[in-house]
Amino acid sequence: KKAHEAALPHYARAAALDPAYGYAYAKRGESLLELGRWREAVADFDRALNLKRVASEEWIRGQRARALWALGDYAGALEDLARGIRKDLKKCWFPLEYGAPALDPRSWGVLETLNEALAQNPNAGWLYAWRGAVKLSLDKPAEGESDLTLATRVAPDFAWAWGWRGRMRWQTGRPEPVQEEEQRE
Repeated sequence: KKAHEAALPHYARAAALDPAYGYAYAKRGESLLELGRWREAVADFDRALNLKRVASEEWIRGQRARALWALGDYAGALEDLARGIRKDLKKCWFPLEYGAPALDPRSWGVLETLNEALAQNPNAGWLYAWRGAVKLSLDKPAEGESDLTLATRVAPDFAWAWGWRGRMRWQTGRPEPVQEEEQRE
């Protein structure tokens, strides 16, 4: 945290010297995000996205999605995530600890956004895992299980999908050893 705090005046100076320097706003936004100053981070990410000289719109959208998520704006976060994913999945980084466990299960818009993102990226195992976790939160265990199973097939090394699959088994009262499932698949 000290490094992020120490970097802030340098990013501010860079932005003051060249107000069109999107990198300064994006990196200051990242530091503010890491310091838990989410509203300020969103403001800097917004500035960076409105400038033409931006290194990676996808990365900024992923970072802004993290800040919006922390503020409880799940729809805004998922919209940023979906827009970033449409451009470049690898650059739109969004750690899953900000993901499905905190989703408001009443938000059907979340499923629509995830469906749209999956239509654009059908090989994104983490999106299937996320959608499965949302469906599980919506008390749709069969649909959730289907997505979580698909997530573990598409991305077998994605621990988060296996963890949510275990949670689904626990919630439904159908615990099965992983070895038996791997043999069936």
